[in-house]
Amino acid sequence: MRTAVEPQSGGVLNLLETHRSVRVMPSGARRVLAAAGINQLGSVMQGFLVVFLVQAGFAPREAAVAAGAFAVGTLVGAPVGADLTTRWGPRTAMTAALTATGAFVALTPWAAETASPVAMTALALLTGVTTQAFRPPSSEALSRSVPAADAVVAFSAFRVSMNAGALLAPVIAAAAIARGWWTALFVLDALSCLVAAALVAGARLPTVDVGATASPSFSDNNLARQGPRALFTPTLSLYLVAMLTSGIVYCQTYSVLPLQLADAGQPTSLYAAVLSIGAITLVVLELPVTSATRHWPVPTAVFVGTFLFGLSYAAYAAAGVGAVVVAGAVLCVAGTTISAPRLWSHPSAAHPTLRPALFAASQAAFGLGMAIGPVLGVAVWQEVGRSWWAVIAVVGVISAVTGGFGTRTMRGAT
Repeated sequence: MRTAVEPQSGGVLNLLETHRSVRVMPSGARRVLAAAGINQLGSVMQGFLVVFLVQAGFAPREAAVAAGAFAVGTLVGAPVGADLTTRWGPRTAMTAALTATGAFVALTPWAAETASPVAMTALALLTGVTTQAFRPPSSEALSRSVPAADAVVAFSAFRVSMNAGALLAPVIAAAAIARGWWTALFVLDALSCLVAAALVAGARLPTVDVGATASPSFSDNNLARQGPRALFTPTLSLYLVAMLTSGIVYCQTYSVLPLQLADAGQPTSLYAAVLSIGAITLVVLELPVTSATRHWPVPTAVFVGTFLFGLSYAAYAAAGVGAVVVAGAVLCVAGTTISAPRLWSHPSAAHPTLRPALFAASQAAFGLGMAIGPVLGVAVWQEVGRSWWAVIAVVGVISAVTGGFGTRTMRGAT
């Protein structure tokens, strides 16, 4: 039986320890990481669906409805993925979700040719469901494959893999769109899903957890017998609030920030630079920062990282100064590299019977924040202008506090 890597001290030793943790992961876990990156590499539905449908002859409102249906589908997909994980196991659930997503994406150009908003919206909804259904079983697979002490590193590597794919996806999409290769773009997306499905289908994953047992937070059998009701203990409720508020804050980058920059007279290139710098910084810094902070208490890392993450959005009030905007983006990513691996891996400490449901609940809470955040943000920003960023910074502080308390060990829970 594998055991966790023994803690060492010192920045260089921590980095070596983290790289060793990634290197000694079972082949099944590495396949899951690779599948996540490949899947993101071809992902075009969320970012380019509206543009594709408008150029295909759909009215902007019809295209927006289809994109909204995709977002709704991602909210439904988390509990669906958790249920499939419980019924079929993570490997079969991942394979089914990725295969279905590939099929639905491949059908998108055909659905657009029908010029039927109803058909397109229904297909987008289903694609959203299957896209997000991959997350709970993939998270469960990583949790089963590594010792508890290495869970944060595993989920940090998972985020790096996904963001590396997401970083390259727009470049590939832009090149295809410039040549009018829309059908080829969706075929590439579908193929990436099928390649990822083949990877996880051949993965050898443990049927029981490797290494340490669940923490006292969630290991009580009474909690397991309570089922989903066990998710609404005070501590876990605070954790879910932290995920919800983090989603609300995070989506402001993609909804209100471009409007704020345009209102300040900044070129579109600045917004593109913010996104690129953020993605590159995350890919480069995620594992080194995780190495330097891996022995911090989880609540401390969550509070510090989320506090920096929330505070960074206050910089966007000075949208007229490009250097301040870029500095805010870097601070945002620096904060997330500290807190996000802990927040996203926190359910891995749960009792095995609760873990899929907690992964689904955490991802659904974040997704709900991502869904309501743009609507709320744009509406309030139109009324109060740049003062909105002070509000968002406060929401970020709330997220930090609830996250810090919500990730504490809850002993003796019943």
